[in-house]
Amino acid sequence: MRVNVPMREVLKTLHAIPLGALPAELKKIIRRGWYLTEDGALVLESLEPRSLLSRLRVSRRYRRGEGRPSCWDGIAEYEYHTNDVRIPDGGLPLDRDQFIPAMAARSFGFVEAAFRSAARFTESDTLTAVISIGVGDEYLTHGAVVKFFTQRAGCPDWYDDLDRFKLEAIAVLMRVDI
Repeated sequence: MRVNVPMREVLKTLHAIPLGALPAELKKIIRRGWYLTEDGALVLESLEPRSLLSRLRVSRRYRRGEGRPSCWDGIAEYEYHTNDVRIPDGGLPLDRDQFIPAMAARSFGFVEAAFRSAARFTESDTLTAVISIGVGDEYLTHGAVVKFFTQRAGCPDWYDDLDRFKLEAIAVLMRVDI
């Protein structure tokens, strides 16, 4: 796991939460699970149902990675933009010192459950999650987002230097880290 300075501070106060404590929206995503598209993308069923994908194939741009640097493959980019989960903040305290660690616990709990759910796919060996939690003045507006993608041809270069993110606590985890 790689983290930036703000996430290191958040992790000092982090407490694990059981799967049962996850909000219903996140439990539903985990329960519906993952599937592989015809093009080999690993996708969360709740975010892009198979029925929709049967009518829409992954665009040629994503399949070929057109217009993208060579380190970022089209299928992984498709996964990154499709498997984008906003973590619900309902029921969390609004005080910054309690909200941010609680949001981190919820995010890490969700990632762990999603990784376990994906383990049946060999493609998940390189499954990567990026957790982003707002820590600036607008932390309540920013909240937390988790994105999943496989590292087929590397990962986006904007995650090479995590410490450049000052207003977000960032963690980059691979399924093998859990």
